[in-house]
Parts: sequence; C-alpha cells; structure tokens
Amino acid sequence: MQIHNFGQKYDMNNLRKLVWVTGASSGIGKALCHAYGNDNFDLVLSGRRVEALKKVAASISTQSTIINFDVEDYSAIDQALARLKEMESFPDIIVLNAGISQRSYASDTDIGVTERIMKVNFFSNVYIVKSLLPEIKRNKTHLVIISSVSGKLGSQMRSSYSASKHALHGYFDSLRAELASDGVNVTLVCPGYVATDISLNALTGDGKSQQSMDINTANGISPEYLASKVIKAVDQNKKEVYIGGKEVMAIYLQRFLPSILRRLTAKNKPK
Repeated sequence: MQIHNFGQKYDMNNLRKLVWVTGASSGIGKALCHAYGNDNFDLVLSGRRVEALKKVAASISTQSTIINFDVEDYSAIDQALARLKEMESFPDIIVLNAGISQRSYASDTDIGVTERIMKVNFFSNVYIVKSLLPEIKRNKTHLVIISSVSGKLGSQMRSSYSASKHALHGYFDSLRAELASDGVNVTLVCPGYVATDISLNALTGDGKSQQSMDINTANGISPEYLASKVIKAVDQNKKEVYIGGKEVMAIYLQRFLPSILRRLTAKNKPK
C-alpha cells in the first residue's frame, strides 16, 4: 500500500467536508472524485492502480489523499482502514464503488468466477463497513453504495453479477434500518448503462476479461452525468435512486408487470 497526499495539508481549521471513493481510478469513481472536488470536498481516493489514482488526484483542485489497495485482499483492506482512521478527519461520505462485471452464461461460468465477483462486489464492501462501524456511527457518515439496475432484476449473462448486486440491497437495506437511530444515512445507487470500461474488464466464464465493448455500454450515459445525479441524490438523502436511459424502465416493469419483463428477459440477449 502506498499513500500520497496532493494539495494543501489537511488541518482542523479546514471547513471542507471529506469524501472517500473506492474504485476511484477510472469510470464512475473518477467522475465522482471530480464532481465532489468541484463541490469543494476534500477526497480520499482508493483503488489498485496507484499511477492512475495519482493522475486523478492531480486533476482535483481540493486536497486529496491516495490510499491504494486491492479489495480482494482483506489484509490490504485492514492496512488501508488503519491509515484512514489515523487521518485528522474521518470521511463525511463513503462511496463504495469498486466492482467488476460479468459476461457469461451461468452454465459456462466457473464457480471460482462467481466467488470472485461476490468477493469484489459484495463481501469486500461488507468487510469495509463492518470494520468501520464505530467510526461511521460516531461521525454519522453517509454511506453511498454503487449498485446497478442489475441489483433489482436478473438478465442473461449476468447471473453472478446480478447476485452480487442483489446482495448489496439485502445487506444495506437491513443495515440502514439498524443504523437509523444512530443518524447514519445509506443511499443505494442503481445505474443503468454507463459509458465506462466495465464491459472491457467484465469476466467471462473462465475468469478472463472480455476485452470488448458492449454496444449498450458504449451508448450509455456519461459517468459525469451519473456523478452529478449521485451528488444530488446524496444531498437529498435518497434511500435508493435509479439513473440511466430507458433500461431503467425495467425496474418498474419488474414491480408492476413482472410477467412481461420475464418474457423480454428470456428473449433478449444483452448487447
């Protein structure tokens, strides 16, 4: 783990709030860092690729600290959280964004791939929050969980990914209820298609990266647009928010016309 500080040294007289973003080196995480920086927040940036994190940090005008680690390594998470607790100010907002997607049929997906997706998308976030619960309660930190439209419904070639995102809803809806009396807010964000590299890095059945861009992903909303909507949702203390194009309508079909959605899902292979 490497730690780098950019901008002015943080001090107790600094009135800016602090936000911690995981998966901050690219895509949604990077856009959220820029958006919060423009909103005068100081930042803690986390991810695996320290050089990419440095570039993001250098492009932000407010003070930023890099604490890099791999969410698949619990010992590295422990070291990162120890450093976070040592900072002069604990985050006012924690955005758990790190994740990985899938592009393979359930029948073709090795169980190890499913386990890896669950660890990255679900268990690592649970581990982080459980490890920080005393600080989260004491500081009334707002938890922001980046889920997906796939966290509300299933689709072809996304079985393990959808399962990991569904699990986030079950866990953090329950945690929200448990922490309500402590004044801790939890926002679950469900993006649709976002124009990032997520499909390039998505895991196929044998665990290799897909290395190709999906048409729907390429035509999705910009991460910058998503980031602006996330900040607004957090400001308004939304419990759950859906952001995207027409694919978001599938959530409402699931709620009101589930039989129609099931037929469409069985017929349509994701592009």
